[in-house]
Amino acid sequence: MFPADMVALERKFIDTLIAVVELIGEPERVRPRLEELGKRHATYGAQPEHYPLVCDALIRTIREASGEAWSAQLETEWSQALLLVSEIMLIGAGQVTRGGTIRPVGEKQATVGRGGP
Repeated sequence: MFPADMVALERKFIDTLIAVVELIGEPERVRPRLEELGKRHATYGAQPEHYPLVCDALIRTIREASGEAWSAQLETEWSQALLLVSEIMLIGAGQVTRGGTIRPVGEKQATVGRGGP
């Protein structure tokens, strides 16, 4: 699933994360990029249940890197931002509708939760 040389992938990840942070107040401006990203991830085998795991890992990493600067408010804001990113990516992957119903391949429909990690 991942290339042997991770440098380019890491750069793309950082660039996307920066775009999300810069445009989080204007999700429609970053939506096409995130929908396309979700579409690509679906071709790699990403499933809706993978998204919360990645979000949790990202929040843990950012929390650890932030040290004492981390706060409950940052936790909430990052959780909400990553939930929005996940929902937009899942829409792009065709695995969730704009109303929040996910469609995992071969499973019954379920609803995307709005709670934090």
